[in-house]
Amino acid sequence: DSRTEILPQSIAGRRLLKMSGSVEVCSDGAVYRVRTNQEQEQASFFAIAGHRASLGLNGSEIWLGFPEIREVSTHGMNQRIPDREIRWKYRGSDEWRSLTPTCHGDLVIRVERDRSTLFQTHVSVFPEEFSARVSPKSTNEGRILLRNLGKAEVHVASCEGLESNVVGSRTEQIISVTHPPAKRPDLISLQIRFDNGGITMIDVSCPTSTVGVIDAAGRMLPKDLPIPLSMVSGLALQVLSPKLHIPKITAGNDGHFLAHLRRPNEKDPGVFTLPLSSIVT
Repeated sequence: DSRTEILPQSIAGRRLLKMSGSVEVCSDGAVYRVRTNQEQEQASFFAIAGHRASLGLNGSEIWLGFPEIREVSTHGMNQRIPDREIRWKYRGSDEWRSLTPTCHGDLVIRVERDRSTLFQTHVSVFPEEFSARVSPKSTNEGRILLRNLGKAEVHVASCEGLESNVVGSRTEQIISVTHPPAKRPDLISLQIRFDNGGITMIDVSCPTSTVGVIDAAGRMLPKDLPIPLSMVSGLALQVLSPKLHIPKITAGNDGHFLAHLRRPNEKDPGVFTLPLSSIVT
C-alpha cells in the first residue's frame, strides 16, 4: 500500500511530495524504486574501477576500456556487477543497450536489477590500448600524438589564434598545432568520433614548451600566484621542452646547482618534473 501527497511548498521551482509505502519513479528511461516500509536496512553503494588516464596538465580524465562496476555493502560484501545487470547508452541518446566490447565515447552507464535502476553515472570510455602524449617543438609549436583509436575521426575545436592540422592512420593520429607566442592556450579541445558511433570531447595539454608549478592533481597554478612556504612540499615544477637532455635547476647569482628535473617515464619525452620538496629545506 502506498500513498503520495503533493505539498504546497516547493524548492527551486520543484514540487515536494510526501509519500509512504513503495513508489516507482520513472526518469530518463530508468525506473527508481523508493521504499519507506523496508523491514531490514540493506545499505550498499556502487563504485567503478579500472584503468584511468589523464591527458596531461588539467587534461580530461578518461577510462581505458569499459570500467568494472562493484557493489559494496555495509555488511562487508564486495562483488563485481555481472554484465547482464549493466546497461549503457550514448550520452544524449534514448536507446539503452547491453554491454559490448566496442562501447566507446561519452556514455551513461547504469545497474539494473528487478526492474529497478540501482546506480547510474557518466563515463568517457576509450579503447584499452589508447595512449596520448605531447611533443613540444618550440614555445608556440608542437604536436599531440594519439595512438590506437582505430578508425576514429579527430577534429580540433576552434580557438582564437590556433592553427592545427590532423594527419591520421589506423594506428596513430598526429595533431600539429601552432599559436601566437603571447597566446598559448592551456588546453586543446578535441572531438573524437569513434567508428561505432560514439562521440566524445576531450581536453589535452597544449603541446608547446612551457614552465610551471603544478599541484598534486596535476593542475598548473597561475604564474603570478603567491605560494606560501607551507604549501611548497605538495607542489612540483614541470617543464615541457623539446630538448631530450634533463634540465637542471640553479639558484643565486653564482648559478649554484640545486637539482635535476626528472622525467616520469619514457612515454613522455620532453616532459620533466621535480617535486619542490626535494629542493626546499
